Amino acid sequence: MRVQLLIIPAIVLLSCSAAAVADYKDDIGYTQLESELGINIPDGSGVAVTQAEASTAGKGNPAVFLPDDGVAELSGKNITDRGGSTTGLFSGHATSVAKTFYGDNSSIAPGVSTINAYLADGWLQSHFLRFTYSGQPYFLPDRIANHSWIGDYSNPAAESDVLRRTDWVVDTDEFIHCVGIKNNSSANQSLLSGAYNVIAVGKSDGVNGFGTPQLDNDYVSGRTRPEMVAPKPTSSSATPVVAAAAALLVELGNSNPGLSTDPLVTVTTNRNNDTIFNAERSEVIKAALMAGADRATSNSSSADITDYRGLPVNQTINGLDKRFGAGQVNIYNSFHIVAAGEQNSDEDDGSGS
Repeated sequence: MRVQLLIIPAIVLLSCSAAAVADYKDDIGYTQLESELGINIPDGSGVAVTQAEASTAGKGNPAVFLPDDGVAELSGKNITDRGGSTTGLFSGHATSVAKTFYGDNSSIAPGVSTINAYLADGWLQSHFLRFTYSGQPYFLPDRIANHSWIGDYSNPAAESDVLRRTDWVVDTDEFIHCVGIKNNSSANQSLLSGAYNVIAVGKSDGVNGFGTPQLDNDYVSGRTRPEMVAPKPTSSSATPVVAAAAALLVELGNSNPGLSTDPLVTVTTNRNNDTIFNAERSEVIKAALMAGADRATSNSSSADITDYRGLPVNQTINGLDKRFGAGQVNIYNSFHIVAAGEQNSDEDDGSGS
């Protein structure tokens, strides 16, 4: 469903299907990890998150963007309205995304309980990113953001500013952003998948938007998007699968300081003065998710990846696939990459030898 937003006419809500399908958790390695770890499996507990949503109301109507915390899966979740909703209505799209992101049954990160909910255009403007406003973006204790919407301003300079601010927030605050892309095989819009530091997510069926548009000398065309995929029927539903996986890994890195062993620096702090261990930093989580991804699958919930980089037309210059990026998220593999701990080079041992 295409929805016009109040500030950015070209932002659209990504479709999100609630149709019953086979359990995707088997396909992404979660069931295997759960069998191995039992009650000790991380579930995102203690990880605060952001959910930004396009409005499902028609153009000119009051925005409808909040997930329904009255449904059973979201009962007990602390969802804070950061968009100033005045309608008293809940978005079915936002509710479906929320279930996959942090729902008690549908998510692999059901322990997430603190959520800041934004209207997408408000998040871009005065409520968080402060695009067109002076000063830095605001900061939060949140570690993961999910953006199941796409868009552009039809203004390369404006879009570049948004992407720079987004990249700055990810880098400065270790605030991981998982973002959706188009649900069809056409050129992607710039927001927000054109940012360098985000995790751009598509679908395992390979019918995804591709590439990045040319905005300036830094945000150039031809970069690989998506960067990874999940076995869901829409980009909206695939993106929170990866966001939940990121939350699981952040909890793992945060609750196990011994995984961070650099001889000089094992922690950093963000603008909220939170301690961030090396094992839970944004670049580590993104690298672990991409390195752990499957390039051949046997899915029960989605079409399979069977021809990764099989044809030259799908081969990107960075060794990934135009349709699938690094491949399909596999939380079993990615968990064990992070759980193996930081691997330091000989040059990093502090001896100078």
